[in-house]
Amino acid sequence: MMLTVGQRVRGRVVRHEAYGAFVDIGESELAALLLDALIDDDPRRARDSLPAIGDEIEAVFLGYGPPRGTQPRISIRPSDFARAEPEA
Repeated sequence: MMLTVGQRVRGRVVRHEAYGAFVDIGESELAALLLDALIDDDPRRARDSLPAIGDEIEAVFLGYGPPRGTQPRISIRPSDFARAEPEA
């Protein structure tokens, strides 16, 4: 599936790391949900907003990032949903 920036995606949280979580959104690589893409508030409180492993989430596709420019990056920040494409 070809993702476009701003597209809403659904996935399941499969792993936590110190810097965020990895989410299976059906791409060849797991999507990175970094701590700075969780909330619009104080980033020091972001870890409290990390979805649990196994949670189904809706997110906004931000683009592809390192290490090879192929890893999907996603966000659950309210400000990103406000700018996202409407759900189909």
